[in-house]
Amino acid sequence: MLMVGLVTVDSWLKVAAPAQTAVLFKELRLTLQSVLNGLIRKPQQAAVENEVVQSIIQLLLEENKLQA
Repeated sequence: MLMVGLVTVDSWLKVAAPAQTAVLFKELRLTLQSVLNGLIRKPQQAAVENEVVQSIIQLLLEENKLQA
């Protein structure tokens, strides 16, 4: 039986999710913050070259295909 709890990210996004998913949400948030900070510090590094950004783009494209 999965335990579902309420996860709050950035003090405003609230999601009901199992504990393991909650950990993934928080790790994703930290990873995104790190990527964005890096791109702000070195804007010459194209976002399209970043693996995390590429993965997010791919997930969004796949989601769009499923909805079409």
